[in-house]
Amino acid sequence: MSKKMQSAIISALLAGKAWIFDDDETLKEIYGLGPDMFKEPHQHLSDKQRASLNNMLDVAEALAGKDRYEILEGKEQSGWGAGRDALNHWFKEQKISAAFIARIDEALEASEVLPIQLIQREKSEEFPEVKDAESGKEDVVLAILGTEALSRPLTGEFRDACNTILHHAWERHR
Repeated sequence: MSKKMQSAIISALLAGKAWIFDDDETLKEIYGLGPDMFKEPHQHLSDKQRASLNNMLDVAEALAGKDRYEILEGKEQSGWGAGRDALNHWFKEQKISAAFIARIDEALEASEVLPIQLIQREKSEEFPEVKDAESGKEDVVLAILGTEALSRPLTGEFRDACNTILHHAWERHR
């Protein structure tokens, strides 16, 4: 899973944590996280890894947009290397990629907007644009962030993170 996708997932969890964890069944299943995220012990992270990750996320949560992504993706030289390593370890050990991608593809397929479905329906040789999957966006958000994710309008940082997730999942089919 790319750093951009990882950062988008973390950004969505941070931006929506005030309400999305009201449905923690989906979030526990995919991410192994509850409302306190990494503040509580996690089966795949040592206490030192959690401390590094929490320090990095505390700073990232206080920032927005490009600044948040720069910390999460390690684009600027900083002391967040241990937090970034812990985040990579968590994504790998929690096996988020497989469950995450499967849920997205199932949601797009159910909405009949998988790229191959659109190509076949339109009898086109061109790869469709991600905007052609807009009707499946809410289904994707429900699949990866739980039922409470849509209890509020998709706005701000939460919307931007969800758009990034959908875009990267879409491009994976190219």
